[in-house]
Amino acid sequence: MAPKMFNELAIGETPTTDPKTIVGRQVQVSMTELGGNPQKFYMKMKFRITEIAGRNAKTEFNGFELLREHLMRVVRKRTQKIETILTITSKDKWKLQITSLLVLNRRTDATIKHVIRKLVTDTLTETITKSTTEEFIKKVVDGSFQKNLRKEGSKLYPIRFCEIAKIEVLKTPAAKPIAATV
Repeated sequence: MAPKMFNELAIGETPTTDPKTIVGRQVQVSMTELGGNPQKFYMKMKFRITEIAGRNAKTEFNGFELLREHLMRVVRKRTQKIETILTITSKDKWKLQITSLLVLNRRTDATIKHVIRKLVTDTLTETITKSTTEEFIKKVVDGSFQKNLRKEGSKLYPIRFCEIAKIEVLKTPAAKPIAATV
């Protein structure tokens, strides 16, 4: 079952002889299956099974990723790609590694890239430290965070595309370190 932030929907079935062996497994589900919105087919949510309750397995959020094909189709000739990778702790003590991707309309010099990268870093840090992980995930899924970031960044230089490409959970508030998956 999905976590409470996704209305505890059934997200799949796993065959097993011993239910205790599936604790710790990771399950990937597209946002189309979770939210019923076919336009979000390119978003993959990752959940980790934490406990077994009867015939149901409880999960918690373990990551978010966009399909590689979706990201690669927006990067074209004569555009500039800016990636930023940050490790930030949220208000509710989740340690997250966030990868953002911005595509500018034309190639630019290094100073503009540095200014935009600084804007992304400051915006992400401010937003995540002031909100819980659940609130931030909802902003990313509905696109409001990316829309605000694009609006602020376009004041500096025209931005064609702005997206959070990946979110990895490095540490949960229960102080259980999670091995990063490659």
